[in-house]
Amino acid sequence: MDVIQQILFDSRLSITLSVSAALLATALLLYPHIAVILLAIIVGLITHFRLPAPDPSRLAVVLGDRSASFPIAHRCAGRDAPENTLAGLRRAHANGVAFVEIDIAVSKDGVAMVLHDDTVDRTTNGSGRVDQLSSSELLNLDATISHPEVPQEPVPKLSEFVATCEQLGVSLLLDVKDYSNRGISAIVDIYREFPWLYNHSILCSFYPQVVYRVRASDPRVITALIHRPHFITRQQSGELWPDLGQFLTWFGDYIDLVVEWCNYTWLPWFCGISAFLAQCDLVSIHYVGFWSQRNVATIAWTVNDRVTKEYLRHVVQAPYITDTLLNEPLLVT
Repeated sequence: MDVIQQILFDSRLSITLSVSAALLATALLLYPHIAVILLAIIVGLITHFRLPAPDPSRLAVVLGDRSASFPIAHRCAGRDAPENTLAGLRRAHANGVAFVEIDIAVSKDGVAMVLHDDTVDRTTNGSGRVDQLSSSELLNLDATISHPEVPQEPVPKLSEFVATCEQLGVSLLLDVKDYSNRGISAIVDIYREFPWLYNHSILCSFYPQVVYRVRASDPRVITALIHRPHFITRQQSGELWPDLGQFLTWFGDYIDLVVEWCNYTWLPWFCGISAFLAQCDLVSIHYVGFWSQRNVATIAWTVNDRVTKEYLRHVVQAPYITDTLLNEPLLVT
């Protein structure tokens, strides 16, 4: 099942979709009756396996007034304090924020940790891939090296971080990139361990298979898709899919068009999302209106200059993700 779901939702599906569309168009011209039958089967399968979105009132509980704009501390506002740490969380809370975004990685022994990169090299005093280090090894690292003025803290466990958020009353935007069985299980388990999350968090991902698989396991989870234009062509170095590096160099632009079409048409409906995270350059009154008509909230990322924050706050009225809270006049005095 894991393999099937990855095939269904991996961005490489765009290649299959393109070929299928070409074959369907050819069949429509040569054998119209067969084409109609195939189209009906495809539509039937998509309709059968789609996940209905939670009631919009659930999102209203998580976000509050959907017409209001407010900052979400990106990795706990990594410019102000060590990113993805309890120290960063406490600093963000002290600066008046009510929502933080964090990244989730899974250790070698299957423990969900709060960490952005695939390796610990950039954010800690250690070295190596997260999935090759045990949770005890990660807990022995210093995650505050970007801010020497902050006392040493380890990479936090997700369970410890969520418990602290519950105590402080800070809601969470959980960014998940791991669509393996271990990664999905870790997310589902954390919601079961902390039911508080159902009304105080949004799970988001660039990868629709993460959103779909989590919601298939637990429909109560509020979810969002993250969108970045030209996502495929940004991976031409082959870091994401080494075996497709050259292929993406040749056809990445075309695949991006299909991915873009999927993100704005059937994928949000199919996965049952409640919010859509878009690069701030895309977000406008009309953009927010497009998603609002579909009962989906818009969240802009990543916004660090005060002018854009004022625009999103007073004109567009959309929540936004930011690396710093120090230029938020309504929060920091």
